Formats: sequence, C-alpha cells, structure tokens
Amino acid sequence: MRHAFEAGAARVLAPLGYELRDKVLAERPEGFAGYLEAACQAGMDVNDYEEQRLGWRLPLPTLEAIAFPLLRQDSTICEIGPGTGRWSRHLLTQIPTGELHLVDRRPGWCAF
Repeated sequence: MRHAFEAGAARVLAPLGYELRDKVLAERPEGFAGYLEAACQAGMDVNDYEEQRLGWRLPLPTLEAIAFPLLRQDSTICEIGPGTGRWSRHLLTQIPTGELHLVDRRPGWCAF
C-alpha cells in the first residue's frame, strides 16, 4: 500500500517540479535520532533546529496561504504523517476550540 501511495504521489508531484523523498534520511543518514541529539545539544526544540539550522522550508507561509483561510476556530483537522509536529504546532494556533487528530504509521512519532 505504501509503495502504491508513494508512486502515485510522485506522479502528481513530478510535473510541478517536486519529488517525494525521505528528507531525514537523504540529508542525515543517522536519521531523526541525529537531529534530536543535535537539537538537544544546541538547547533547541527539534523542529526549530530543523528549520533554523538545517534550513528546512518554513511551514507557516504555506499554511497561511492555503490552510488558514479555510479554518474556523472550532475546525477539526486530521493531519496525516505529522512527524514531530512542525506543521501541527501552527495548525493548533488556528483552532483553539477545535480538534487536531494526528495519524502516523509510526507510533513513535505520535508519542513524540
């Protein structure tokens, strides 16, 4: 199922000049554990570390342009693949009386 989803997403993204890849493994082979360790050593939240030190794309401008205009304070959102919550933390500010449901295939991400 995952392979089929990834193949479909890759076909949709390619004409737009984007590609589907695992950013963590592509940029840092030790993966999330390496990011978390470096962030802790720097006294930073791992999400801030990824954005500020690694230059990851900031989610807020995209959310402001695409998602926020569609949200109400009581909206219910289901975020698929939230990872460490880089996007989730911004979504939460827009739905103070709503609900944010996180769905990830790796239980560790949701626990994080």
